[in-house]
Amino acid sequence: MTITTNLYIIDSFGKAWNNYKEKEADGLKIIGIILIIFGVLAILMGSMMYGDIGIAAIIGATTALLSGIGFLLTSKRLSRMEK
Repeated sequence: MTITTNLYIIDSFGKAWNNYKEKEADGLKIIGIILIIFGVLAILMGSMMYGDIGIAAIIGATTALLSGIGFLLTSKRLSRMEK
């Protein structure tokens, strides 16, 4: 293999890695949005339930909501790091 071929392989790997990072940030954003939607819906449903079950549902919904926010923040930070 020549030096030119090696440099081409390294450049191709770099481009592939950048594409992977962009898709990873997009995937995190999608997961975050889905978790926030589920969290809000679960809080509404938990508020309609009675007793301990309602409290447990609201705690689970809060966890989903906070996880969704965390995924969105991570997605933003990854997209800033790429630039």
